[in-house]
Parts: sequence; C-alpha cells; structure tokens
Amino acid sequence: MTVTANDQQGRAAEVASSTKDGAAAVAGATKAQAGEVVGAARSEVRDVADNAKQQARRTVDEAAVQLRTQAEEQTVRLAHTFGALADELRTMSEAGDGGTAHDLARQASQSLDRVGARLAGDGVDGVVADLKRTARNRPGLFLLGALGAGVAAGRLLRGTQAANSGSADSAGEVSPPAWDAPSSALPPGAMTPLAAPMTSTLDPGQF
Repeated sequence: MTVTANDQQGRAAEVASSTKDGAAAVAGATKAQAGEVVGAARSEVRDVADNAKQQARRTVDEAAVQLRTQAEEQTVRLAHTFGALADELRTMSEAGDGGTAHDLARQASQSLDRVGARLAGDGVDGVVADLKRTARNRPGLFLLGALGAGVAAGRLLRGTQAANSGSADSAGEVSPPAWDAPSSALPPGAMTPLAAPMTSTLDPGQF
C-alpha cells in the first residue's frame, strides 16, 4: 500500500490536533487545580483573619470586663475611704470649741459624705458625668468650686497644724520654779548698806 503525501499530511494534522487537544486539556486541568488551590488559600486566609478578629475582640472584651470590675472595686474602696475621712473630720469639728478650722472640718466632712454616697450609689461614672456636666454648662462655677476646694483644704491643713502646735505647747509648758530670797547673814539690828543713813560732806556755805 502506497502512502501518499496527502495521507502523511492528514496524519500529521491529526497528531497535531490530538496533541493540541491534550495540551489544552492539561492546561485546563492545571488552571482548574490552580484556581482550586487559590480558592482554598483565600478561604484559609479568610478563616485565619476571622479567627484573629474574634480572638482580638474576645481579648478586648475580657480586658474591658476586668477593668470594669477593678474600677468598681476601687470605687467601693474609695467610697469607704471618703466615709472614714468624713467621720474623722466630723469628730475633729465636734471636739473643739468652734473656730474657722472646725467649721472647715465640718464642711469638708459634709462634702466627703456626699461624694462617698454618690460613689457608692452611682459609681465613678456618675461623679465624672456630674463633673463634666458642670464644667460644660457652668464652667465658672466649676472653676470656682475647684478653687474653693483647694483653699478650704489649705486652710483646714493650716488650722489643724496650728491647733496641734498649740496643744503641744500647752502640754510642754513648765511653770518656772519659785525664787526664795536668800536669808541675810548680818546680825540682828545691823543695817544694810541700802538702809544706812546718808551723811552729806557738802558745806552749806558753798550755796
């Protein structure tokens, strides 16, 4: 059987077509696999990012809860501290006979009682909200109140120090010992130099 040139060309065309189809199939399969790999990688990255966000959110939430709990505990302690200090100032104001220091102690005791009650009732948020509202609506009153609180605290401190110093001086004061005049060693009837009669040596004719 004689193979003509046309037959050879036809077979070559068939082989080329088969090879082309095979290459296209391989390329398609490779592309599909690459797409699947890329899709899986994207999904994995997305899952990791979501997990990281959730973990970060949980960490932030836990930290916020811990900070809130600590703030509430500190608020309770601060309220108790203010109450104890108010009691001490009240006792100080009632112990004396009055005066500026005792009046300031009484006023400070009342103020601390109010702040302690507010802390115990509404917590730090309530006090901070009140301060912000006062500073925003009435800034002059807020500054005047802050200045007055500082002046009152300074006067109270100076008055307390002066009272303590006066008490210490009174407690440490010692009466001087009584002085006894020394007994005279002269015999009875003798005259002391101060009591001796003065004799004049002037001549009356000189005047």
